[in-house]
Parts: sequence; C-alpha cells; structure tokens
Amino acid sequence: MLCAACKDPLPPSAVLPTPKQKEELLELVRLPFIATASHSSQYESKIASSIEALAQYDSGIGRLRKSLADMLADREELREYLDGCRSLFSPLRRLPAEVLCQIFTPFSTSFDSGDQRYSRRPPLSEPELHPISLVCARWHDIILDTPALWSDI
Repeated sequence: MLCAACKDPLPPSAVLPTPKQKEELLELVRLPFIATASHSSQYESKIASSIEALAQYDSGIGRLRKSLADMLADREELREYLDGCRSLFSPLRRLPAEVLCQIFTPFSTSFDSGDQRYSRRPPLSEPELHPISLVCARWHDIILDTPALWSDI
C-alpha cells in the first residue's frame, strides 16, 4: 500500500494472517465445528479489520494504477517527441525534390475519362497520391508542383 501523504510504499498490513493463523483457520474450517461466543467475537473482529484493510489496499492500488497510467501517458508523449526530433535527421529529408518525384511517379496512374478532349485532372485527384501528399508539407508541395504526376498532356 501507499502512504496517502508521501505516496511511499507501506509495509504489509498488520491484519495479514501469519502462516500459523492460516493453518489454525484451515483446521477449524475442516472440522465439524460450530462457533462459540468467544470464537464469534474473535473472528467477527478479524472480519471487520480485514474488510477495512481490503478497502485500504483497494485505495492504494487505485492510486498506483492512476500513477502508472499518468507515467505511461507521459512516456508516450516523450516517445512521440523523441520520434519527431529524430525525424529531423532522417536521410529521407535530404532527398532532392527530383528524386522524390521519381519515387512518386509509379503512384500516379493513367487517366482515361473516355473524352480525349479532357486531358487534365485536378491536383491530388489520384487516390494513390492523396495519402502521400498528407505525409508532410514538403511532399504535398512537390506533388502539386509536379503536373506530370497528375495531368496528361
């Protein structure tokens, strides 16, 4: 469990049974035993303190789960930031626009409208080019600035 004030781990609850107490209870459960008044008060007290201790454990576990969820969210945010920082140095960023055009060309399909007079498509109307144009502003601009990818002359 965690300390509510400092959030440090706490030692196990004093209510936790010892091996001897568990063995005694197991023997009582196995016997055809009817609880006496002294046994009733003793075990009712143990039941009440155990219920209270379980509630404390549940509360501590809830705080731990929230802390873990917060840490995981922070970790993911940091990982995404790190990925962004690393992408600044990606070799792909250093490729000239001409090379990227050559890479994009196979994604440009031929257009057949059935009307030979119509020989131009709107930019990014190619379903294969549209997702590529969403990768980054540079790729978007390269596709728009390269009519050979989206027009027939």
